[in-house]
Amino acid sequence: LEIGANHLGAVVVDLRGTTLAAREVRGDFTAPSPTAVLATAAELATAALTQAQLANPHLELLGATLAVPGIVRDGVILDAPRLGWIDVDAAAALAGLGGVTSVVIGNEASLAALAESHARTQSTFLYLSGGVGIGGAQVVEGTVVGGVHGFASELGHVVVDPAGPLCRCGATGCLEQYAGAQALARLEPAEVGRALGIALASTVNVIDVATLVLGGTLAPRLEEFLPTMQAELERRVLAYPWAPVTVEPALVRETPSLRGAALESVLAILADPERLILA
Repeated sequence: LEIGANHLGAVVVDLRGTTLAAREVRGDFTAPSPTAVLATAAELATAALTQAQLANPHLELLGATLAVPGIVRDGVILDAPRLGWIDVDAAAALAGLGGVTSVVIGNEASLAALAESHARTQSTFLYLSGGVGIGGAQVVEGTVVGGVHGFASELGHVVVDPAGPLCRCGATGCLEQYAGAQALARLEPAEVGRALGIALASTVNVIDVATLVLGGTLAPRLEEFLPTMQAELERRVLAYPWAPVTVEPALVRETPSLRGAALESVLAILADPERLILA
C-alpha cells in the first residue's frame, strides 16, 4: 500500500514478486481526516486483493506494508508534513486488513530505495526520492540504513538557504522548497540543480558515498539539472578530486515506493519461511 499527498495505491504480488492485481486513486489526501484516508486505503487494498483472488480463489495474504511520506516508529506516523499528519497510529487503523495480524508501516523513500537496491548492481548508494515532497535513504551493501531511531536521510529537509522560503516542516530554505513538485514547475533547471548540489554535497561530506541516485519526479529530468548540480558537487565535496561522485537516474521509475512496500513483505516471508509451516 502507499499513501501520498495526491494518490493512493495498492498492489498484490506473489512470492516471486509478480504483480497479481493493482489499484490506484488520484486526489487530495492531505490533512483533515487521516482516519478517512486510511479507511479509503484499506478499501483500495481489499479491492485489489479481491481482484487477485478472483483469478486464484486459494490465494492467501501473508503480509502487508504501507509506504507513507513521513517519519515512522512502531506503526505510528509521527510526522508527515506533506500529509499534515502528526501521531497517526496507522498500524492500528489497518489492523486485520486481509486477515494479516499486523500491517508494517514504512517511510516511502526508504521503501523506494529498497526496490532500487534490488534493481541495480551497486549495493551502496544515496537515494533521493522526488515527488510532492523530497525524501531520501542511504543504502549500504544492499541494506537501507535508518540511523539510531530509523529517521535518517530526511534529505528534503536539509537546509539549502536559511533565508529561503518557509517549508511545511516549519523550517526555512529546505531542499524540498527547491526540488519538490511545485518547485520543479516554478524554478529554472539551473536553480533546482544548484539546490540539489548544495544539499547533496553537504550530505556526501558527512557520509562519504560515491553514488547518488535520483528517483521519482527527479529521474526523468536529471539531464536538465545535472550540469549545475555536478558543478556544485565538484566545488563543495571536499574529497571530490580523489573520490568523484557519480549521479544517476533511478532504474525503478514506476511506483517505486509501492514496489518497495510489496518487496518488504515478500522479503519478510522469505527471511522466515518456517512461520508459514507453523501457521
